[in-house]
Amino acid sequence: MASSSSKRARKEIDYIESEPLLAANVHKTSDWTTKITHDMHIRVHDQEIFALLAEYPDREVHLECIADDAWRSYIDIDNLPVGAEYKSLVDEVKTVYDANNNLSEYYVDTFVSTLFHVMKMNDYPLSINAQHVLKVDIGEQEEPIVSVPEFIIRSRKSKMLVVVEDENASNAKYVNQWKENQVMGDIFVAAHNMKVTAPSEMYAIRIIGTLFTFYKVFISPEYIMESLLGYPQEQYTDVHRYPPPGQTAFSLNALDFCKLEHRKVIAHYLHMISTELSA
Repeated sequence: MASSSSKRARKEIDYIESEPLLAANVHKTSDWTTKITHDMHIRVHDQEIFALLAEYPDREVHLECIADDAWRSYIDIDNLPVGAEYKSLVDEVKTVYDANNNLSEYYVDTFVSTLFHVMKMNDYPLSINAQHVLKVDIGEQEEPIVSVPEFIIRSRKSKMLVVVEDENASNAKYVNQWKENQVMGDIFVAAHNMKVTAPSEMYAIRIIGTLFTFYKVFISPEYIMESLLGYPQEQYTDVHRYPPPGQTAFSLNALDFCKLEHRKVIAHYLHMISTELSA
């Protein structure tokens, strides 16, 4: 017959909690670091996502009436030869440009929302969701990872979606890798919410002020299954990034909406993403 002391020992052992599977800063994607991205087997490659064109079709969103240096001074928005929604867009871009580091993120959100609407990214079958909470539970203890991207663009016709993270220039900087690891976390959680059963793709966009970086993500069901159990050991998710971030600690290489030739590329990329989501 077991002694009373051994029974107490077994009872104490029964109540010992399992060690957490995930590090503390994994649970919110806004806390993700380069190490977490590495541990989650997310690999980023610098590569064009869509072919750049020698000439782009005319689009009003190109705002060809505004030269690159015009953003530095007063713009007579009332007399611009564009429609009202584009005048609103110019007004919001000018606010972001003028404020630079002293800008509330609200104004970046407003600019981005208007841009997506003029690019018809809220027209059926697409829809824009702001501040939508996404969550995935990992491991036997069901430890949550929570993501709240600024915007999610969904399609009624496919599982594919786009996560958009925008920031102002004061909280995205070289020391936090321009908030790219937060984007990788948003991608990770969104991929799990897509219920992937076959090789799939999705997109992400990082916007810092008026600077755009685009990502295309390649997801396999094997990666989803392995990463649901914890840190992946064999499977990887690959991400294509355009443009590359550059090699300086003081400025980010990205597509700048305040530069005409960059605006054309941004509009082209947004159009191509919309086309894929709507197919």
